[in-house]
Amino acid sequence: MTKRKYVSPKMMILKGIAEKYQFNMGNLIRSNETARKLSAMLGYRLERLRNDPDPYVRAEAARYGENLEYYLDDPSPVVRKVLVELGYGLDVFVYDPDPMIRCAVAEVPFGLDILVNAPEEIVRKTVALQGYGGELLKNDPSAMVRLAVLQSGYDADYFVNDPVPEIRIAAAEKGAGLKELMFDPDPKVRIAVLKQGYMPEYFVSDKNQLVREAAAREGYGWEELANDSFWQVRLAVAESGYDPDGFLHDTN
Repeated sequence: MTKRKYVSPKMMILKGIAEKYQFNMGNLIRSNETARKLSAMLGYRLERLRNDPDPYVRAEAARYGENLEYYLDDPSPVVRKVLVELGYGLDVFVYDPDPMIRCAVAEVPFGLDILVNAPEEIVRKTVALQGYGGELLKNDPSAMVRLAVLQSGYDADYFVNDPVPEIRIAAAEKGAGLKELMFDPDPKVRIAVLKQGYMPEYFVSDKNQLVREAAAREGYGWEELANDSFWQVRLAVAESGYDPDGFLHDTN
């Protein structure tokens, strides 16, 4: 006995609309793109709609879940992605020429041992986000991929000396290497360390005004920073509620 296909709430609504307005389904199939998509979603005339010139119509026909093998060679990634979402043909699509299709396969997840070596960084990033291949991808030439490895839960300490500031920031946000990163040459990295609450008093006298402003907004060093040479830092102190009368005669 064939298992009855799941009918989503959206499908039930569409069927209700069709019944309410008594659509002539014979005319509907020859109507515009929206009507043909509706027909496909209702499972009507799928044998015709699977050859529709519009890929979005074919995608809806495929999404209905019947005769999926027919769509394996569809030229549109829109249609092939539907098959991946349905979990069909993954052993084929893991080699798809379109990197976004392979990303979708990785998200299943499927074929990660193959996709970890993909030439496109977006595919390797997707693999990394699945928590796979960290030992290989932690040294990937792409910062996007290395960041994904870090975000997926790989040992953050490994990335403390990464040449890309955004990755060092991500490491600091995970509490890694704070003792070292508090002296980082990039002020954004030092701000990330400050926001971890690590030795906040050190940053009150940081040489960069952005770091001092961040310190004020985090609630540190108000007494000292209330007289800072940069008005943005003083503003941060004032907005924090420290001694409002003391700023009445500020030059800014």
